[in-house]
Amino acid sequence: MPRDKTVPRLRDLDDKSVGTISAVRENPENHDGVVSEPMRLLGTRPTGIAALVSEIWAGFRSRDSWTAAAVIRLAWVLPLATFFSWLGIVLSHQSEGVATIWFSNGLIFSLLITQPKQRWLPYFLAGLTADTLADMIYGDPFRLAFGVSLANSVEVVTSTLLLRRWFGYPLDLRKRRSLIGFLVISVIGAAALTSALGAFWTVRLVPGAAWWQMFRTWYLGDMLGMAVLAPLIIMVQQPGFFAMFERRELAHTLMVLAASVVVTMLVFTH
Repeated sequence: MPRDKTVPRLRDLDDKSVGTISAVRENPENHDGVVSEPMRLLGTRPTGIAALVSEIWAGFRSRDSWTAAAVIRLAWVLPLATFFSWLGIVLSHQSEGVATIWFSNGLIFSLLITQPKQRWLPYFLAGLTADTLADMIYGDPFRLAFGVSLANSVEVVTSTLLLRRWFGYPLDLRKRRSLIGFLVISVIGAAALTSALGAFWTVRLVPGAAWWQMFRTWYLGDMLGMAVLAPLIIMVQQPGFFAMFERRELAHTLMVLAASVVVTMLVFTH
């Protein structure tokens, strides 16, 4: 079969192009989104967020990603997340519009971000299922429960993908740059997006609900849950947990805890 004239041989390329191809193939994560024309013609793995999503899916299907300990850890995530989702719903319904803490998003995110990305998909699904079950246990119809749970999943998915993409693994909140990224992306940005979507869906299905009031209550509760619960669970899971309270690390640890306190004060003053 004759060779396609549009696809160049390596010997037809100049030295610079060949060098670029070799570098990208050997270390694609250092060439996010920057691919030369010869590289495009020859074809490469996807980069950036697309590559991350591809690895998540491939890891989910691979048996090598799952050890016995990983399976056991995942098994208790669903009942634990369901309980905390139910508890958050109970507190919200009893608060009469006062912002309370929403636990489940911070819980699922903190358990997820500390795992290799090959194991992420089941955690996403566990969080979605837990929220849906908790809503239905409380008496909400499936359509409302599932829509609200999808909205909650947006916060977890957005936070996890962006923080892993920009701040690497493992996420170390004792580093100032990572902590600021977490506060901006998760506590402020992703929580706002989820709250807007969840309030919109609820207003569509529940007569008389006011979008702004629902968004405000939802947002403050989400912010509080993410800012307080997630950093604590992330730090507890890190190797050398007690080393964080030694003198050389204490300032960084206090910085993380102080950020949670500040967010808590802001929520309860609004």
